Amino acid sequence: MLQVGDVITVRTGYPGISAVVTKKFSVVLPSLKEQHKTCELVHSISKNIECVEYKLTQTKNLKKSLMADLLTGRVRVKL
Repeated sequence: MLQVGDVITVRTGYPGISAVVTKKFSVVLPSLKEQHKTCELVHSISKNIECVEYKLTQTKNLKKSLMADLLTGRVRVKL
């Protein structure tokens, strides 16, 4: 985490912007408390995404298994 007074090296992909120009910008950092809240939120969202991806993988595997059963004739479909 960046703290007030930390030195940052800046390199841009824009030829017209140099370190001299970027030094004129002031960057306001959120408080440590707000940074922690943001980290907790991002972590919570990441865990949620992992759960959804896991459920999606399970569903895809179930579909493959059911399709294999149907296509090999192990399970008969009654009309």
